[in-house]
Amino acid sequence: MANLKDVYHKDTYRFHQPPDSYWRATTTPVEFPALTENTEADVAIIGGGVTGLLAALRLAKEFGKDVVVLEAGSIGWGASGRAGGFNSGMASKLSVTELHKKFGLEATREFAAEQDRATDLVYEIAEAEQIEMDVAGSGVFVSATSGRAAMNLREDVQIYKETVGKEVEYLGREDFHDRVHKGKFVWGGLHIPGGSGIHPLKYTLGIAKAAKQYGARIFESSRVTAWKKSGDKHLLKATRGAVIASRVIVATNAYSSDRLIPKLDRRMLPLISSILVTRPLETDELERAGYSNHTPVYTSNNKLFYYRLLPDNRFLIGGRGDTIGSVPAGARNAYWLEQEFRSLFPAWQEVEIAYNWSGLVCVTQRGVPALGCLPEDPSVGYGFGCHGSGLNNATWMGHEIAGVMASKDTIKAAQTLPKIVQSLPPRFFGPRRTIINTALMAYSAIDAWNNRPIWRE
Repeated sequence: MANLKDVYHKDTYRFHQPPDSYWRATTTPVEFPALTENTEADVAIIGGGVTGLLAALRLAKEFGKDVVVLEAGSIGWGASGRAGGFNSGMASKLSVTELHKKFGLEATREFAAEQDRATDLVYEIAEAEQIEMDVAGSGVFVSATSGRAAMNLREDVQIYKETVGKEVEYLGREDFHDRVHKGKFVWGGLHIPGGSGIHPLKYTLGIAKAAKQYGARIFESSRVTAWKKSGDKHLLKATRGAVIASRVIVATNAYSSDRLIPKLDRRMLPLISSILVTRPLETDELERAGYSNHTPVYTSNNKLFYYRLLPDNRFLIGGRGDTIGSVPAGARNAYWLEQEFRSLFPAWQEVEIAYNWSGLVCVTQRGVPALGCLPEDPSVGYGFGCHGSGLNNATWMGHEIAGVMASKDTIKAAQTLPKIVQSLPPRFFGPRRTIINTALMAYSAIDAWNNRPIWRE
Protein backbone atom coordinates (compact mmCIF):
# COMPACT_ATOMS: atom_id res chain seq x y z
CA MET A 1 0.00 0.00 0.00
CA ALA A 2 1.17 3.50 -0.72
CA ASN A 3 2.73 5.76 1.83
CA LEU A 4 -0.04 8.22 2.69
CA LYS A 5 2.42 10.52 4.42
CA ASP A 6 3.43 12.11 1.10
CA VAL A 7 0.54 14.57 1.58
CA TYR A 8 0.57 15.28 5.33
CA HIS A 9 2.65 14.52 8.38
CA LYS A 10 2.53 10.97 9.74
CA ASP A 11 0.52 12.22 12.75
CA THR A 12 -2.49 12.51 10.42
CA TYR A 13 -2.46 8.77 9.72
CA ARG A 14 -2.33 7.18 13.16
CA PHE A 15 -4.87 4.46 12.40
CA HIS A 16 -4.24 2.78 15.75
CA GLN A 17 -5.26 5.93 17.66
CA PRO A 18 -8.83 7.27 17.47
CA PRO A 19 -9.18 11.05 17.86
CA ASP A 20 -9.95 12.35 21.33
CA SER A 21 -13.14 14.04 20.18
CA TYR A 22 -16.38 15.12 21.78
CA TRP A 23 -18.15 12.59 19.58
CA ARG A 24 -16.16 9.68 21.00
CA ALA A 25 -16.58 10.98 24.54
CA THR A 26 -20.37 10.91 24.13
CA THR A 27 -20.73 7.60 22.30
CA THR A 28 -20.99 4.10 23.72
CA PRO A 29 -18.01 2.19 22.29
CA VAL A 30 -18.71 -0.52 19.71
CA GLU A 31 -15.84 -2.85 18.90
CA PHE A 32 -15.39 -5.05 15.85
CA PRO A 33 -12.70 -7.70 15.40
CA ALA A 34 -9.64 -7.50 13.18
CA LEU A 35 -9.38 -9.79 10.17
CA THR A 36 -6.98 -12.56 11.20
CA GLU A 37 -7.59 -15.19 8.52
CA ASN A 38 -8.27 -15.60 4.82
CA THR A 39 -11.90 -15.42 3.70
CA GLU A 40 -14.11 -14.97 0.63
CA ALA A 41 -17.01 -12.62 -0.10
CA ASP A 42 -19.21 -11.40 -2.92
CA VAL A 43 -18.15 -7.79 -2.26
CA ALA A 44 -15.17 -6.42 -0.33
CA ILE A 45 -15.41 -2.81 0.84
CA ILE A 46 -12.30 -0.80 1.71
CA GLY A 47 -13.21 1.83 4.31
CA GLY A 48 -15.41 1.68 7.40
CA GLY A 49 -16.97 5.13 7.20
CA VAL A 50 -20.50 6.09 6.22
CA THR A 51 -20.02 5.38 2.49
CA GLY A 52 -18.60 1.90 3.00
CA LEU A 53 -20.94 0.95 5.83
CA LEU A 54 -24.07 2.16 4.07
CA ALA A 55 -23.04 0.22 0.97
CA ALA A 56 -22.52 -2.86 3.14
CA LEU A 57 -25.90 -2.38 4.81
CA ARG A 58 -27.80 -2.13 1.54
CA LEU A 59 -25.90 -4.92 -0.20
CA ALA A 60 -26.55 -7.30 2.69
CA LYS A 61 -30.11 -6.22 3.50
CA GLU A 62 -31.63 -5.59 0.08
CA PHE A 63 -29.50 -7.72 -2.24
CA GLY A 64 -28.50 -10.61 0.02
CA LYS A 65 -24.80 -10.21 -0.75
CA ASP A 66 -21.99 -11.61 1.37
CA VAL A 67 -20.04 -8.46 2.27
CA VAL A 68 -16.75 -7.83 4.07
CA VAL A 69 -15.76 -4.34 5.26
CA LEU A 70 -12.07 -3.62 5.91
CA GLU A 71 -11.22 -0.56 8.02
CA ALA A 72 -7.64 0.48 8.78
CA GLY A 73 -8.53 2.08 12.11
CA SER A 74 -11.65 1.71 14.22
CA ILE A 75 -15.09 2.07 12.67
CA GLY A 76 -15.76 5.77 12.14
CA TRP A 77 -12.04 6.55 12.61
CA GLY A 78 -11.99 8.95 9.64
CA ALA A 79 -14.22 11.83 8.60
CA SER A 80 -17.45 9.95 9.40
CA GLY A 81 -16.60 10.05 13.10
CA ARG A 82 -14.88 13.45 13.14
CA ALA A 83 -17.18 15.71 11.12
CA GLY A 84 -19.01 18.78 12.37
CA GLY A 85 -22.30 16.90 12.14
CA PHE A 86 -24.00 18.89 9.36
CA ASN A 87 -26.62 16.81 7.56
CA SER A 88 -27.06 19.48 4.92
CA GLY A 89 -25.48 21.14 1.93
CA MET A 90 -24.49 20.14 -1.58
CA ALA A 91 -21.25 18.22 -1.98
CA SER A 92 -19.58 20.89 -4.04
CA LYS A 93 -17.27 23.84 -3.63
CA LEU A 94 -19.09 25.42 -6.58
CA SER A 95 -22.08 27.71 -6.11
CA VAL A 96 -25.38 26.96 -7.82
CA THR A 97 -24.51 29.59 -10.45
CA GLU A 98 -21.08 28.02 -11.04
CA LEU A 99 -22.61 24.55 -11.32
CA HIS A 100 -25.06 25.89 -13.88
CA LYS A 101 -22.29 27.51 -15.94
CA LYS A 102 -20.02 24.46 -15.79
CA PHE A 103 -22.48 21.59 -16.24
CA GLY A 104 -25.66 23.13 -17.64
CA LEU A 105 -29.11 23.69 -16.17
CA GLU A 106 -30.50 20.16 -16.56
CA ALA A 107 -27.48 18.45 -15.01
CA THR A 108 -27.41 20.98 -12.14
CA ARG A 109 -31.07 20.39 -11.35
CA GLU A 110 -30.57 16.63 -11.44
CA PHE A 111 -27.61 16.89 -9.08
CA ALA A 112 -29.42 19.27 -6.70
CA ALA A 113 -32.43 16.96 -6.51
CA GLU A 114 -30.19 14.04 -5.56
CA GLN A 115 -28.48 16.16 -2.93
CA ASP A 116 -31.85 16.92 -1.32
CA ARG A 117 -32.59 13.21 -1.46
CA ALA A 118 -29.26 12.53 0.25
CA THR A 119 -30.28 14.65 3.24
CA ASP A 120 -33.65 12.92 3.52
CA LEU A 121 -32.00 9.51 3.19
CA VAL A 122 -30.08 10.04 6.44
CA TYR A 123 -33.35 10.34 8.37
CA GLU A 124 -34.88 7.39 6.51
CA ILE A 125 -31.93 5.17 7.38
CA ALA A 126 -31.93 6.33 11.01
CA GLU A 127 -35.66 5.65 11.35
CA ALA A 128 -35.53 2.27 9.64
CA GLU A 129 -32.58 1.06 11.73
CA GLN A 130 -33.57 2.88 14.94
CA ILE A 131 -30.39 4.95 15.12
CA GLU A 132 -30.35 7.71 17.74
CA MET A 133 -28.23 10.53 16.33
CA ASP A 134 -29.13 13.63 18.40
CA VAL A 135 -30.91 15.65 15.72
CA ALA A 136 -30.67 19.41 16.37
CA GLY A 137 -32.00 22.40 14.44
CA SER A 138 -33.69 22.66 11.07
CA GLY A 139 -31.91 23.34 7.79
CA VAL A 140 -28.74 25.42 7.74
CA PHE A 141 -27.97 29.14 8.01
CA VAL A 142 -25.38 30.96 5.91
CA SER A 143 -24.15 34.08 7.68
CA ALA A 144 -22.97 37.10 5.71
CA THR A 145 -19.59 38.34 6.96
CA SER A 146 -19.94 41.78 5.34
CA GLY A 147 -22.53 44.06 3.81
CA ARG A 148 -21.27 43.03 0.37
CA ALA A 149 -21.73 39.36 1.24
CA ALA A 150 -25.25 40.11 2.47
CA MET A 151 -26.17 41.69 -0.87
CA ASN A 152 -24.77 38.65 -2.70
CA LEU A 153 -26.78 36.29 -0.51
CA ARG A 154 -29.92 38.30 -1.19
CA GLU A 155 -29.36 37.68 -4.91
CA ASP A 156 -28.91 33.96 -4.23
CA VAL A 157 -32.56 33.66 -3.20
CA GLN A 158 -33.72 34.12 -6.79
CA ILE A 159 -30.85 32.06 -8.18
CA TYR A 160 -31.78 29.07 -6.02
CA LYS A 161 -35.42 29.36 -7.05
CA GLU A 162 -34.81 29.74 -10.78
CA THR A 163 -31.96 27.25 -11.09
CA VAL A 164 -32.85 24.36 -8.79
CA GLY A 165 -36.39 25.20 -7.68
CA LYS A 166 -35.42 25.56 -4.03
CA GLU A 167 -37.06 28.13 -1.77
CA VAL A 168 -34.47 29.74 0.46
CA GLU A 169 -35.13 32.61 2.84
CA TYR A 170 -33.08 35.79 3.10
CA LEU A 171 -32.67 37.28 6.57
CA GLY A 172 -31.67 40.89 7.06
CA ARG A 173 -29.23 41.78 9.77
CA GLU A 174 -31.82 42.32 12.48
CA ASP A 175 -33.74 39.17 11.53
CA PHE A 176 -30.55 37.12 11.68
CA HIS A 177 -29.71 38.62 15.08
CA ASP A 178 -33.19 37.75 16.36
CA ARG A 179 -33.37 34.21 14.97
CA VAL A 180 -29.77 33.01 15.26
CA HIS A 181 -27.28 35.26 17.07
CA LYS A 182 -25.98 38.78 17.31
CA GLY A 183 -22.51 39.92 16.25
CA LYS A 184 -20.73 42.83 14.62
CA PHE A 185 -19.41 40.50 11.89
CA VAL A 186 -22.87 39.27 10.93
CA TRP A 187 -24.70 41.32 8.30
CA GLY A 188 -27.60 39.02 7.48
CA GLY A 189 -27.80 35.62 5.89
CA LEU A 190 -29.78 32.83 4.30
CA HIS A 191 -31.80 29.99 5.70
CA ILE A 192 -31.62 26.93 3.45
CA PRO A 193 -34.30 24.38 4.36
CA GLY A 194 -33.64 20.66 4.70
CA GLY A 195 -31.40 18.79 7.08
CA SER A 196 -30.13 19.53 10.56
CA GLY A 197 -27.24 18.90 12.89
CA ILE A 198 -26.63 15.29 13.97
CA HIS A 199 -24.13 13.28 16.02
CA PRO A 200 -21.89 11.81 13.28
CA LEU A 201 -20.30 8.98 15.24
CA LYS A 202 -23.59 7.72 16.69
CA TYR A 203 -24.96 7.69 13.15
CA THR A 204 -21.90 5.89 11.75
CA LEU A 205 -21.83 3.24 14.46
CA GLY A 206 -25.58 2.78 14.10
CA ILE A 207 -25.12 1.94 10.42
CA ALA A 208 -22.31 -0.48 11.31
CA LYS A 209 -24.46 -2.31 13.86
CA ALA A 210 -27.34 -2.53 11.38
CA ALA A 211 -25.07 -3.83 8.61
CA LYS A 212 -23.71 -6.49 10.97
CA GLN A 213 -27.25 -7.47 11.92
CA TYR A 214 -28.02 -8.21 8.26
CA GLY A 215 -24.93 -10.34 7.83
CA ALA A 216 -22.15 -7.97 6.75
CA ARG A 217 -18.77 -8.85 8.26
CA ILE A 218 -16.97 -5.79 9.56
CA PHE A 219 -13.31 -5.75 10.53
CA GLU A 220 -11.35 -3.01 12.29
CA SER A 221 -7.55 -2.62 12.40
CA SER A 222 -7.45 -4.33 9.00
CA ARG A 223 -5.62 -1.99 6.68
CA VAL A 224 -5.40 -3.15 3.07
CA THR A 225 -1.70 -3.45 2.22
CA ALA A 226 -1.84 -5.02 -1.26
CA TRP A 227 -4.36 -5.69 -4.01
CA LYS A 228 -4.12 -7.83 -7.10
CA LYS A 229 -6.57 -9.44 -9.49
CA SER A 230 -6.46 -12.94 -10.93
CA GLY A 231 -9.13 -13.78 -13.47
CA ASP A 232 -12.42 -12.43 -12.17
CA LYS A 233 -11.37 -12.44 -8.51
CA HIS A 234 -9.76 -9.71 -6.42
CA LEU A 235 -7.29 -10.56 -3.66
CA LEU A 236 -7.05 -7.93 -0.92
CA LYS A 237 -4.27 -8.50 1.58
CA ALA A 238 -4.88 -6.85 4.93
CA THR A 239 -2.71 -6.50 8.02
CA ARG A 240 -3.22 -10.08 9.25
CA GLY A 241 -5.53 -11.72 6.73
CA ALA A 242 -6.88 -11.55 3.19
CA VAL A 243 -10.16 -11.39 1.31
CA ILE A 244 -11.00 -12.87 -2.09
CA ALA A 245 -14.00 -11.10 -3.65
CA SER A 246 -15.74 -10.80 -6.99
CA ARG A 247 -16.28 -7.08 -6.57
CA VAL A 248 -14.63 -4.30 -4.60
CA ILE A 249 -15.84 -0.88 -3.44
CA VAL A 250 -13.26 1.78 -2.59
CA ALA A 251 -14.73 4.01 0.13
CA THR A 252 -11.66 5.60 1.67
CA ASN A 253 -12.31 9.18 0.45
CA ALA A 254 -9.62 11.59 1.76
CA TYR A 255 -7.64 8.74 3.33
CA SER A 256 -7.19 6.93 0.01
CA SER A 257 -3.85 5.40 -0.87
CA ASP A 258 -2.38 6.86 -4.03
CA ARG A 259 -0.72 3.71 -5.31
CA LEU A 260 -3.10 1.01 -4.16
CA ILE A 261 -5.30 1.71 -7.20
CA PRO A 262 -3.29 3.44 -9.94
CA LYS A 263 -6.44 4.52 -11.79
CA LEU A 264 -7.50 6.62 -8.77
CA ASP A 265 -4.03 8.03 -8.16
CA ARG A 266 -4.02 11.81 -7.36
CA ARG A 267 -7.69 12.35 -8.14
CA MET A 268 -8.42 13.29 -4.51
CA LEU A 269 -7.19 16.35 -2.65
CA PRO A 270 -7.37 15.91 1.15
CA LEU A 271 -7.91 19.04 3.25
CA ILE A 272 -7.54 19.28 7.01
CA SER A 273 -10.62 20.37 8.93
CA SER A 274 -10.18 21.32 12.59
CA ILE A 275 -12.90 21.37 15.25
CA LEU A 276 -13.21 22.76 18.78
CA VAL A 277 -16.00 22.11 21.28
CA THR A 278 -16.53 24.20 24.41
CA ARG A 279 -17.81 23.28 27.81
CA PRO A 280 -21.62 23.56 28.20
CA LEU A 281 -22.79 27.17 28.05
CA GLU A 282 -25.06 28.55 30.74
CA THR A 283 -28.39 30.17 29.86
CA ASP A 284 -27.12 33.65 30.76
CA GLU A 285 -24.03 33.13 28.58
CA LEU A 286 -26.21 32.26 25.60
CA GLU A 287 -28.37 35.30 26.28
CA ARG A 288 -25.33 37.60 26.38
CA ALA A 289 -24.36 36.49 22.87
CA GLY A 290 -27.96 36.52 21.71
CA TYR A 291 -27.63 32.90 20.64
CA SER A 292 -31.00 31.21 20.33
CA ASN A 293 -30.86 28.48 17.68
CA HIS A 294 -29.47 24.92 17.35
CA THR A 295 -29.47 25.04 13.55
CA PRO A 296 -25.96 24.69 12.02
CA VAL A 297 -24.31 27.81 10.56
CA TYR A 298 -21.48 28.39 8.12
CA THR A 299 -20.13 31.74 6.99
CA SER A 300 -20.09 33.21 3.48
CA ASN A 301 -16.28 33.12 3.42
CA ASN A 302 -14.41 30.95 0.92
CA LYS A 303 -12.10 29.75 3.70
CA LEU A 304 -14.66 27.63 5.48
CA PHE A 305 -15.70 28.51 9.02
CA TYR A 306 -18.73 26.85 10.60
CA TYR A 307 -20.35 26.45 13.99
CA ARG A 308 -23.38 25.08 15.80
CA LEU A 309 -24.92 24.91 19.25
CA LEU A 310 -25.06 21.27 20.33
CA PRO A 311 -28.04 19.72 22.15
CA ASP A 312 -26.23 19.91 25.52
CA ASN A 313 -25.45 23.61 24.88
CA ARG A 314 -21.79 23.06 24.14
CA PHE A 315 -20.60 25.08 21.17
CA LEU A 316 -18.81 23.56 18.18
CA ILE A 317 -16.53 25.59 15.89
CA GLY A 318 -14.79 24.25 12.79
CA GLY A 319 -12.65 25.50 9.95
CA ARG A 320 -9.70 25.04 7.60
CA GLY A 321 -6.16 26.33 7.98
CA ASP A 322 -3.70 23.55 8.87
CA THR A 323 -1.57 22.46 5.90
CA ILE A 324 0.96 20.26 7.71
CA GLY A 325 -0.95 17.72 9.76
CA SER A 326 1.47 17.33 12.67
CA VAL A 327 0.43 17.61 16.31
CA PRO A 328 2.19 21.00 16.77
CA ALA A 329 0.64 22.36 13.55
CA GLY A 330 -2.76 21.20 14.76
CA ALA A 331 -2.25 23.06 18.02
CA ARG A 332 -1.37 26.25 16.16
CA ASN A 333 -4.45 25.97 13.97
CA ALA A 334 -6.62 25.28 17.00
CA TYR A 335 -5.31 28.50 18.55
CA TRP A 336 -6.22 30.42 15.36
CA LEU A 337 -9.67 28.83 15.36
CA GLU A 338 -10.18 29.77 18.99
CA GLN A 339 -9.29 33.38 18.24
CA GLU A 340 -11.83 33.43 15.41
CA PHE A 341 -14.43 32.05 17.79
CA ARG A 342 -13.73 34.65 20.49
CA SER A 343 -13.69 37.45 17.92
CA LEU A 344 -17.10 36.44 16.62
CA PHE A 345 -18.51 35.91 20.12
CA PRO A 346 -16.77 38.41 22.44
CA ALA A 347 -19.25 37.60 25.23
CA TRP A 348 -17.61 34.16 25.49
CA GLN A 349 -14.01 35.24 26.05
CA GLU A 350 -13.70 33.10 29.17
CA VAL A 351 -15.53 30.02 27.90
CA GLU A 352 -13.15 27.03 28.07
CA ILE A 353 -12.42 24.78 25.12
CA ALA A 354 -13.01 21.18 26.18
CA TYR A 355 -12.22 19.24 23.00
CA ASN A 356 -9.94 19.79 20.02
CA TRP A 357 -9.41 17.46 17.05
CA SER A 358 -8.99 17.43 13.29
CA GLY A 359 -9.45 15.19 10.27
CA LEU A 360 -9.45 15.10 6.49
CA VAL A 361 -12.15 16.03 4.00
CA CYS A 362 -11.89 15.30 0.28
CA VAL A 363 -12.29 17.58 -2.73
CA THR A 364 -11.90 16.92 -6.45
CA GLN A 365 -10.57 19.07 -9.26
CA ARG A 366 -14.02 18.93 -10.86
CA GLY A 367 -15.57 20.43 -7.73
CA VAL A 368 -18.20 17.69 -7.29
CA PRO A 369 -18.16 14.06 -6.11
CA ALA A 370 -17.04 11.12 -8.24
CA LEU A 371 -19.23 8.02 -8.11
CA GLY A 372 -19.30 4.93 -10.28
CA CYS A 373 -17.15 2.01 -11.44
CA LEU A 374 -13.87 1.81 -13.33
CA PRO A 375 -14.50 1.56 -17.10
CA GLU A 376 -11.56 -0.81 -17.59
CA ASP A 377 -12.65 -2.93 -14.60
CA PRO A 378 -16.35 -2.47 -13.81
CA SER A 379 -16.05 -4.89 -10.89
CA VAL A 380 -14.43 -2.02 -8.94
CA GLY A 381 -16.71 0.72 -7.61
CA TYR A 382 -15.75 4.00 -5.97
CA GLY A 383 -17.25 7.05 -4.30
CA PHE A 384 -15.33 10.09 -3.07
CA GLY A 385 -15.28 13.89 -2.91
CA CYS A 386 -17.92 15.11 -0.45
CA HIS A 387 -16.35 18.61 -0.25
CA GLY A 388 -17.12 18.93 3.45
CA SER A 389 -20.77 17.84 3.19
CA GLY A 390 -19.95 14.28 4.06
CA LEU A 391 -22.69 12.81 6.23
CA ASN A 392 -25.57 13.21 3.80
CA ASN A 393 -23.49 12.71 0.67
CA ALA A 394 -21.54 9.73 1.99
CA THR A 395 -24.91 8.18 2.84
CA TRP A 396 -26.14 8.81 -0.68
CA MET A 397 -22.92 7.56 -2.29
CA GLY A 398 -22.98 4.37 -0.23
CA HIS A 399 -26.62 3.76 -1.10
CA GLU A 400 -26.09 4.38 -4.81
CA ILE A 401 -22.82 2.47 -5.24
CA ALA A 402 -24.42 -0.53 -3.54
CA GLY A 403 -27.09 -0.52 -6.24
CA VAL A 404 -24.46 -0.24 -8.95
CA MET A 405 -22.28 -3.06 -7.60
CA ALA A 406 -25.25 -5.37 -7.03
CA SER A 407 -26.18 -5.07 -10.70
CA LYS A 408 -25.12 -7.62 -13.32
CA ASP A 409 -24.12 -4.75 -15.61
CA THR A 410 -22.34 -2.26 -13.36
CA ILE A 411 -21.43 0.11 -16.21
CA LYS A 412 -25.06 0.39 -17.31
CA ALA A 413 -26.17 0.87 -13.68
CA ALA A 414 -23.57 3.61 -13.16
CA GLN A 415 -24.92 5.49 -16.17
CA THR A 416 -28.16 6.08 -14.25
CA LEU A 417 -26.31 8.24 -11.70
CA PRO A 418 -26.42 12.04 -12.06
CA LYS A 419 -24.29 13.09 -15.04
CA ILE A 420 -22.28 15.50 -12.89
CA VAL A 421 -20.77 12.68 -10.80
CA GLN A 422 -20.13 10.20 -13.59
CA SER A 423 -16.56 9.53 -14.77
CA LEU A 424 -13.37 10.15 -12.86
CA PRO A 425 -12.29 13.75 -12.17
CA PRO A 426 -8.95 15.00 -13.56
CA ARG A 427 -5.78 14.33 -11.58
CA PHE A 428 -4.06 16.93 -9.45
CA PHE A 429 -0.57 17.59 -10.79
CA GLY A 430 2.32 18.94 -8.79
CA PRO A 431 2.93 18.73 -5.02
CA ARG A 432 -0.46 18.65 -3.37
CA ARG A 433 0.83 20.43 -0.27
CA THR A 434 1.72 23.36 -2.55
CA ILE A 435 -1.73 23.25 -4.15
CA ILE A 436 -3.37 23.31 -0.72
CA ASN A 437 -1.20 26.16 0.57
CA THR A 438 -1.84 28.21 -2.55
CA ALA A 439 -5.60 27.63 -2.39
CA LEU A 440 -5.87 28.62 1.27
CA MET A 441 -3.82 31.78 0.72
CA ALA A 442 -5.98 32.67 -2.27
CA TYR A 443 -9.19 32.08 -0.29
CA SER A 444 -7.90 34.26 2.56
CA ALA A 445 -7.06 37.06 0.12
CA ILE A 446 -10.45 36.80 -1.61
CA ASP A 447 -12.24 36.84 1.74
CA ALA A 448 -10.29 39.90 2.86
CA TRP A 449 -11.25 41.70 -0.35
CA ASN A 450 -14.89 40.66 -0.19
CA ASN A 451 -15.17 41.63 3.47
CA ARG A 452 -13.67 45.09 3.09
CA PRO A 453 -15.99 47.86 4.33
CA ILE A 454 -18.44 49.47 1.95
CA TRP A 455 -20.51 52.55 2.52
CA ARG A 456 -23.71 50.65 3.31
CA GLU A 457 -22.02 49.02 6.29
